[in-house]
Amino acid sequence: MLLNWCCSLNIFDAKKSVGGHVKKFITSSFFNGIKFYSAFSRNAVFYCVSSQVTRRLQMVLNAAARFVVGAGKYDHITPAMHDVLHWLPVPQRILFRMALTAFDSIRGTGSAYFKDVCIPVSDISGRSNLCSVGRGDMFGPQTKTLVGRRSFRVAAPLIWISLPGDLRSMTISREQFRARLKSHLFSQAYATDL
Repeated sequence: MLLNWCCSLNIFDAKKSVGGHVKKFITSSFFNGIKFYSAFSRNAVFYCVSSQVTRRLQMVLNAAARFVVGAGKYDHITPAMHDVLHWLPVPQRILFRMALTAFDSIRGTGSAYFKDVCIPVSDISGRSNLCSVGRGDMFGPQTKTLVGRRSFRVAAPLIWISLPGDLRSMTISREQFRARLKSHLFSQAYATDL
């Protein structure tokens, strides 16, 4: 259903692989850095793609950062992305988007499509006495295929469980969640780089 909707909007071609879409996305976005970052920051479709695809997206993000800050082609861009632009690297940006969508779904503020996908363990009858209820965990179905792992239904609970406990609290607002999540992912991304 989602793929058909994306195809009708000319976002995806059902006959292309994810790599083909990334190549088209990169080619069309390369010369407009801000537009690329804006489009990419709203896109969680890239979850669990190959490292080659992630590397290519990171190269374009780096080029966009160089364009925005006016850095040279051979200048090291990581400090500018961290200190000036406050941009997350590609893998963390994908996790940020997925976690934010899961947060909205759990709180009932997300799109109706995801409402029945992210189910807190506390809402499942017979599981209200489990330890995972107190941690704020979500129910996640198991899958053995790569396509299954990429689906939001499976990926969102895995990402949610990997977050620190204070982020999974039911008492924080969306703004607090965004700020704390970005800080958490920044510390993961740039801990060894800088």
